[in-house]
Amino acid sequence: MDLQALAKRFGTVVFEHVEYILTREADFSNRMFPGWYGDAEEGEEYTVEFSCDAIADGNEYQVYWQFSAVKGEEPEADEYPFDEDHISRVLPQ
Repeated sequence: MDLQALAKRFGTVVFEHVEYILTREADFSNRMFPGWYGDAEEGEEYTVEFSCDAIADGNEYQVYWQFSAVKGEEPEADEYPFDEDHISRVLPQ
């Protein structure tokens, strides 16, 4: 799939003045870190992290978003706002 088709299908985000073309749907990162799902009890707030493959300037990256959630009251994954305001970091692959 060409880059224009990927941008149309999955979208783009800008982080630190670089535009990243997302190449798939964002999914849970499954990373364990202080304050993640496993640290929370039912009804407690925790941090949920998603990641997605991306391309910028011909290089491959991993884009990460973090959101607050309440254990047992989580929205569906596609209800989180995967936008520039919630990106926590971008790492080269």
